[in-house]
Amino acid sequence: MKAKSVAIAEFYSAGKVGRGACRRGVAAVMAMVVLLAISAMIALQVERVRKQWDQDRVLQLRGQLEVLLEAALQDGIQRVRKDSSWTGGRWVLSAGVLQRCDTVSVEISVSGADVAVQVRSPAELSTAAVCRLTGKRSVKNEN
Repeated sequence: MKAKSVAIAEFYSAGKVGRGACRRGVAAVMAMVVLLAISAMIALQVERVRKQWDQDRVLQLRGQLEVLLEAALQDGIQRVRKDSSWTGGRWVLSAGVLQRCDTVSVEISVSGADVAVQVRSPAELSTAAVCRLTGKRSVKNEN
């Protein structure tokens, strides 16, 4: 009988969990929840920084293209004033010129007294334009 009661006592004691083990389990779960929350916050910050970097890159690209647009308009006006039969042209700037990954095309067209310029990036017409600017000015030929 004594052997039987010892076996029953061992069976019951093996199934019981002490208070220390329970506390360690709760602490482990809390640590995992805190780590998950911290990693989620870090991921949000990284995403925010990446979006800000993309926005800054687009603003820089637009600024460069606006400078090209203005320069091309001035060049077109000067050429029309020198030669009224000039009809325009197209230039493609390679990627390294503006320290960019994409090429840029500058198209100047002349119609009567109007000079129109379109600046496009990337220059390839088959791909969608990341940025496209258009400008138009009237020229009074002083010949």
